[in-house]
Amino acid sequence: MFLRRRQPRASRWQTIAASAALAAVLTCAGCGSTSAPPAAGRPVKGPILALVTATSVGRYGAPLDVTQYYPVTSRSATAVVLLGPVGRAADATAPLVITWSRMTGSGPQPLFSQRLTVPSYGMAYSTARTAKGALPYGLYQVSASVGGVTKTAMWTVYTPSNATVAKVSQAGQLTAGPSGAFPAPGRQPHACDAVESVASMPSVTNVRLNLTAYCPQTGTSGPVRGTELATMNRNSGVALIGMLHRGPGGMLAGNFDFNVCALPGASDVPGAVVYLSTIIYNHGYTRDFTGYFTLPADHALPAVSLTSSVPAGTPVRTGEKITLRITGTEPSGLGPQTGVNFLRLSGARGGRVQSVIYNKAVSGCDNSRFRRTLTVIYRVPKNAPKRITLTAIADDMPGHDAIKTITFPFAG
Repeated sequence: MFLRRRQPRASRWQTIAASAALAAVLTCAGCGSTSAPPAAGRPVKGPILALVTATSVGRYGAPLDVTQYYPVTSRSATAVVLLGPVGRAADATAPLVITWSRMTGSGPQPLFSQRLTVPSYGMAYSTARTAKGALPYGLYQVSASVGGVTKTAMWTVYTPSNATVAKVSQAGQLTAGPSGAFPAPGRQPHACDAVESVASMPSVTNVRLNLTAYCPQTGTSGPVRGTELATMNRNSGVALIGMLHRGPGGMLAGNFDFNVCALPGASDVPGAVVYLSTIIYNHGYTRDFTGYFTLPADHALPAVSLTSSVPAGTPVRTGEKITLRITGTEPSGLGPQTGVNFLRLSGARGGRVQSVIYNKAVSGCDNSRFRRTLTVIYRVPKNAPKRITLTAIADDMPGHDAIKTITFPFAG
């Protein structure tokens, strides 16, 4: 979703609300029956702090334009691994394997792997590309394994509305591209002047947030503590995501998973905005860094399934009843989704048998919109064609259709 260099800012609502929240945490940490509200975020630990897909990498391997969606006009996709401790020693290294796979009906089909030696708290990247032609349309998975830990991320190649048939047909074959590993950035010339942030969404509601600020520790200065807060409505207060921790070389870091539906003003609808505030307490002063990110757009097609009380291919006769169950679902691993908005069954000659349109005013954090079901009783007409084909359609926005058919011979 984003890689943002957040600068200090003295916005009134963030300074007041954030300071109050942190004061509650510090005051009530050991005060018996009274305690601060639980953090909305869960700390992420281990040798792999995050695995994201992006359009490319920048200096030191940082992901640029974090995304899970690539138009068919793209030529490459890049996976970036943000590493934690890969061994007991601060300067430990370890082998990392990054595997690219295409998703099929029977699971991931591996395409190729790349092996790297990676350092603790560094970054590594791997690229999938086509030597000639565009990225092939479909759903993919990339996985990273180090120190007995494996994490995966889903990504997809979609067809934009302005893509030509010629462009889609020019797809090439995915092969291994450039890869590399980078150590943790060294000491910065100015202490605590910015916070680097990487956010991605491994599910429809959960955000993986990784923060780093470089605040060199000396005898008289250095970070004492830090905290991360978030909201989706600046008039409704903020939620504590979690506390930052000290890392090697003066690094202050936070790695969290949190659910946007646990934030004030909660919304998991594509386009909703999450506002962030990072507060770093240094010796004698406080730095407040503010920023935001927008939940990415929905480019993923829904899926549709069609079950029947009469098995496909069974001869049917006039007046016979067939009970059909249409289920539309949104993918769970490609970030926020609009929700299934429309289900329809079309008859043997293309006419509508039954359809339903759901509320277009999508309400945030309503999980029912991710899975819709329509049950239809189809009566075989007397003037049916020799082969009766029924079509189930599900969409989440106009023109964003998933289609499934079932066919029966007509016995008269």
